[in-house]
Amino acid sequence: MKTILLKLRSNIFLTNSLILFAGAGFVGFLNYFFHLVIGRLLDVQSFGEVESLISLGALLGLPAGTITMVVTKYCAELKAKQEFGKMHALISFLDKRLFYFSVLATLTFLVLSLEIQSFLNIRSVWPIIISFIPLIYTFLYAINRGALAGLQRFKELSIIGVIDAGIKLIFVVLFALLAFGVSGAMGGIMLGGLVGYAVSFYAIKFIFSHESDQNFIAGAMDRLKGFAWAVFLFLIGITLFNNLDLILVKHYFSPEMAGYYSALSVLGKIIFFSTGIITSVMFPMVSEAHKNNNQHGHILKSAIILVGLISLGIVLFYALFPGFAIQLLLGSKYLVVGPYLKWFALAMLSFSFVNLLSQYFLSQHQTSFVYWILLVAPIEWLAISLFHDSLGQVILILNILMGLSLAMLIFYYFRYNKVNLNALPASDINN
Repeated sequence: MKTILLKLRSNIFLTNSLILFAGAGFVGFLNYFFHLVIGRLLDVQSFGEVESLISLGALLGLPAGTITMVVTKYCAELKAKQEFGKMHALISFLDKRLFYFSVLATLTFLVLSLEIQSFLNIRSVWPIIISFIPLIYTFLYAINRGALAGLQRFKELSIIGVIDAGIKLIFVVLFALLAFGVSGAMGGIMLGGLVGYAVSFYAIKFIFSHESDQNFIAGAMDRLKGFAWAVFLFLIGITLFNNLDLILVKHYFSPEMAGYYSALSVLGKIIFFSTGIITSVMFPMVSEAHKNNNQHGHILKSAIILVGLISLGIVLFYALFPGFAIQLLLGSKYLVVGPYLKWFALAMLSFSFVNLLSQYFLSQHQTSFVYWILLVAPIEWLAISLFHDSLGQVILILNILMGLSLAMLIFYYFRYNKVNLNALPASDINN
């Protein structure tokens, strides 16, 4: 019977992965096409400005990522016990608190717009102002997406993602035709997110039909805050991992070289975005299984296999056909980055496994590894600040740091399991 249940859960994981992969794959295509459109419609310098602002937005969205992961984990645990009244209370509590935070954050960064323009060497302040406006709804949008992920409503998540990406792409093309340049690209991103946020309310409205259990909030806050802090530190590290290089290249290199590196980043990070879909499915499923004291090692194994197949396939394609990939996706003006493509892709392969293992640990409330992930970001900043004679140096730094981080997490995984087997009672070993 136990074997049957394990096979059933593995099948559910694969089914959910396929559902989300199909939906998110289409979303990824639209988002990727967005980069291709701006890469072709804008000049190299403008393309570099857009990509650097997108990376900056990812850093500013760190609290939103924290909210999504926290809400995902707690909604998955509440789903396991069918406690929808507590879920209602949690979402309502976060909505009220984060609305005021959103307004304050938006005003703060608007005040800093001119300083940011100077640091990133961007020609106009208006794209920066436009890129900050989504902060008003970003955190509330993160709550809704986290709730849907925790409930494992991957179909609804995929539909919302398609709407968000589709609206963004439509307006980016429209604004490009109207010659709005970088401001138009950032405006398209803003409008896509706004529409997606509005649609997400419809997808979670059934939660509010259950009576809110306010007693849950008082008892859960201490545990929630502790976990949220760990997730926030993790996301600081992982997001800086994924975006700091672009920002520093924009700062240290010429506008043209920054544009070339942006193209390289767009091509390489398709590995991370593609494999991130698998991680998104794994996280709530392991959280729910852990809450119900069920085994979940098979879920991790399936995720590792899928991430490995996807990432290795893309790395191999880039290694064998770099010129064809660049010509097909971005055009001949970016062929100069061909020799670097396979090495950047290799860094993204390591990064994908770092993300996978990290979220596996977090889904079980294991957080001590976070401090290493957080430590790597200042090391990356220092290394690129000291060694930036060429793009090759930057990519070498990424490969070294991401390889070391992956090795550390593998060591942590085996050490953690050894501690569990030696120290925990039999009833806890399968958690």
